[in-house]
Amino acid sequence: MKKQEQDHQKKNPIYQEYQLNLNLYNKGKTQLGIEFLI
Repeated sequence: MKKQEQDHQKKNPIYQEYQLNLNLYNKGKTQLGIEFLI
């Protein structure tokens, strides 16, 4: 990733929030998948 893009993302709270939500969503999906398999 280019330095400019990284700086832009750091300054963009909406993007950060999106990434955070995406991470939480992926974690939740993984946990659900594990519970489903057990």
